[in-house]
Amino acid sequence: NEVNTMPGMTAHSQVPTMFAADGLPYPALLDLLVAEALGRDPAPDAVTYV
Repeated sequence: NEVNTMPGMTAHSQVPTMFAADGLPYPALLDLLVAEALGRDPAPDAVTYV
């Protein structure tokens, strides 16, 4: 299997299907991905420009 840098993210794509097989349903996967993305993005006022 090759690395897919742009995996499909519909409810029936390979990535959500693999997570569902492990017990994480699609809506929970999306919630997790959004929460992780928001947690890693610094607030605009926390950015320092040099």
